Amino acid sequence: MKVYFTQIYADVGANFNISHKVISELTDRVNKELVDENVFELKYGEGYKLGFVISAKKDIDDMVIKGPSISGRYKTVEYIIYLPYEKVMENPDRLRTILCYVSKGVTSVLSAYNTTNCRIDVLLSDLTREMSENPEYEVREEKGKIDFDEIVNKARRNRKQ
Repeated sequence: MKVYFTQIYADVGANFNISHKVISELTDRVNKELVDENVFELKYGEGYKLGFVISAKKDIDDMVIKGPSISGRYKTVEYIIYLPYEKVMENPDRLRTILCYVSKGVTSVLSAYNTTNCRIDVLLSDLTREMSENPEYEVREEKGKIDFDEIVNKARRNRKQ
């Protein structure tokens, strides 16, 4: 079983500027450490990947996991890990907070596939510590947010001319 991480934010204004370096390192380290007990493959078939989609919601107070969403066409099984946007943003060490939530979510999902013997929780804890101490991985607030209403209104005005 191979694992991948990605991020998609559906709530307007509720997103984290997580570097692709963080996502890549997370994916690489989890895949190196993961020990599949064949439960996942027996359930979904050979060649399927397990995906974790990181997202955020403004109206939740704790992490919520949704899924799985299964695609036979792409051979993926995805879980969405919704993080509580307000709680993360009020914390000065946002990356550590995000990775702690992700760690809990991943550990919870993997336990359903009998992968609890693979030190994932220790690996993610070490990774969280390393990344939160390195400014290269820092989560920064976005600058220059796009106002889509302004763009749409401008396009409408241009169309009328």
